[in-house]
Amino acid sequence: MDKILRKLDEFEREWRRQILASTQIICWLSFIPMVMYANVWQWLFCLFMWQMMTIGGTLGYHRVFSHGHWKNCPAWARGFFAYTGALGFIGPAIPFAAVHQEHHRYHDTEKDPHSAAYKGHWYTYVTPQLVPFRKRYLVGEGKQHFRKLMRDPILQFQERMYWWIVGSWVLILLLTTYDPFSIIYGLLAPAGMLKLFANLLFGYSHRGKNPHNDFWLAMVTLGEGFHKEHHDRPWEVRNHKWDFSGWIIEQFQGKQNN
Repeated sequence: MDKILRKLDEFEREWRRQILASTQIICWLSFIPMVMYANVWQWLFCLFMWQMMTIGGTLGYHRVFSHGHWKNCPAWARGFFAYTGALGFIGPAIPFAAVHQEHHRYHDTEKDPHSAAYKGHWYTYVTPQLVPFRKRYLVGEGKQHFRKLMRDPILQFQERMYWWIVGSWVLILLLTTYDPFSIIYGLLAPAGMLKLFANLLFGYSHRGKNPHNDFWLAMVTLGEGFHKEHHDRPWEVRNHKWDFSGWIIEQFQGKQNN
């Protein structure tokens, strides 16, 4: 445990974290060549990768790793979530889950790490990856959950090899397409789309210092837009009949129980 905490502290201080924050702008700038040069098939692949990253971020980082909604989540699913979530440039899963728990504990107050009302929209929309990991998240209500996360060999590997994971996907794109432009439509642009809608959840869905439900946002984030329902009952797997993430988890858990 102490070794993992030291690694997380190192991630806080290292240049890798600053690069992670800067990818926000790089990913959004990639929309320019996409609009200018991408063909229909490249756009379709971009949208496909956006959804893969959304699954990794929504089902994986948020529902499974942050809230533990999928009990006894199998290794293949945790590995898939860790890989596809990493491609969205949202950092390793364990610090993400820790910061997200802090967001729930203090949402729409000065202690909220994602509060647009108290920290400004630039901070909320552009630099959420700069929110620091804090050891105090490992005590109190979430202590047992985070001890389990930090002992997960898949998440340990992901934290240690985060940039190698991203690099492996770059290599796959180049070897399968022989096209450097694939890095844009297969990685940067879909990650930019993920970041755009994720940051809308941090800011727009908390307008007026209160969480709101936004049906249109829920439709493009697999149900995350039902934000008020989620904050009112964060322990519930499915917050709304159109909560696709919750529905998917229910289907897999049902098969596990049968």
